[in-house]
Amino acid sequence: MKKYIIILLFTVVSILTYGCSTDEKINDKSDGLDFRNTSWGMTQEEVKATESIPPTDEQPTVITYVSEFEGMPSVIGYLFEDGKLTRAGYVMTKSYEEPGMYVGDFNKLRDFHTTKYGKPAYDSVNWKEGAESDIKTEAYPQAACDGDAQYMAGWLTEGSMVKLMLHGRDGKCELGVMYESKQY
Repeated sequence: MKKYIIILLFTVVSILTYGCSTDEKINDKSDGLDFRNTSWGMTQEEVKATESIPPTDEQPTVITYVSEFEGMPSVIGYLFEDGKLTRAGYVMTKSYEEPGMYVGDFNKLRDFHTTKYGKPAYDSVNWKEGAESDIKTEAYPQAACDGDAQYMAGWLTEGSMVKLMLHGRDGKCELGVMYESKQY
């Protein structure tokens, strides 16, 4: 489980590093919730009360669960600062031999979020300096797993930034989506 917490935290840092820089609002929060059945600012106890399954790990600043998101096995992570929920997300845990399968999952999650929030504020493949000129289009998925490229899409809602990312290192792909409070 610590492996998944590390992956979740790595994904958070990566997403924040390459995150959305626009303030364009694309969709209001209509259900009063920010992530799953929670709202930003909730305490750990309040968040735990919203989940129907027991946590797989609980730390002072992180609670994790193992479940599914859009039919994909995932670790669900809730991150707290000063006792308040400020970020949460999913790290997809299914492994594939074929890197293109990760791109398929990325596209499925991008479509899900586009249906929910509208057109992304950004949607791109970002390259490590000098890497793109050496790589053919059909090799882009492997480039993401190798750490030479990052597939990214992001949405802004009234209270949240939603950031979807596919990236990797040493040939291992990591796919996740992070929801982050604008207020906290």
